[in-house]
Amino acid sequence: MMRTLIDRPTSDNLVWGTRQQSLSPRFRARVAVIESLIARWTSPTQTAIDVSGGAGRWLPTLAPRFRQFWHMDFSRAALVAAKAENPSLTHVQYGFLDLMTGQSEPEKLASYDVLFCLDTLLYDGKFIETALTNFQSLMGPDSVAIIEFPSKLRWKISRAIKGTRYRGPSRAFSQTELMELLKQHGYECLELAFQYSELPPAIHRTLSRLKLTRVAPLPSTWAYVVIRPNPVIPRAK
Repeated sequence: MMRTLIDRPTSDNLVWGTRQQSLSPRFRARVAVIESLIARWTSPTQTAIDVSGGAGRWLPTLAPRFRQFWHMDFSRAALVAAKAENPSLTHVQYGFLDLMTGQSEPEKLASYDVLFCLDTLLYDGKFIETALTNFQSLMGPDSVAIIEFPSKLRWKISRAIKGTRYRGPSRAFSQTELMELLKQHGYECLELAFQYSELPPAIHRTLSRLKLTRVAPLPSTWAYVVIRPNPVIPRAK
């Protein structure tokens, strides 16, 4: 059963994550990390869902790697943009999903082998906790989720330097806080990887090949986790 939360952090008309925004070197570095995780933890025969895909900048990275793919978002305007910008991805289905209430169109969603949530778990309040709880209604016992969180040390440095000009995430997590959050919501962490804004995509691919993505020698920008439901761990109420 999905958990309900009333306050929403974004507008249902927001169009974010367009293809144009996927051209920067920083975004391509994030793609390199995600591609390495997909290669290690998923299969092309599986089904996958992006629960907050926006206007589809992640679609060309994610969708071609799965047999069937569902691209969901709370913003119907973003869904229209995503579909218009990706006409070649004919195996993608688009639909409305409110992560906070569980309301969706189509009304009944299945369990998926792989769940993605990117560019999303960064809002204040109980949004993150509610989303983590609701993910499990879309996952089976053997499903995995690949999701990202802002890293706390980098977050603190950016806020201190930029002051009132800071426009970054409302919340961020240290590695210890992140592992505790996932445990509280009934997940087992299978892998942790970091992305650094200062390092180019090629370096991230090298770190992935050498299995060094978990090492954080400098303040990372994003932390990526591969998780699965753990029936042994009690979920947060």
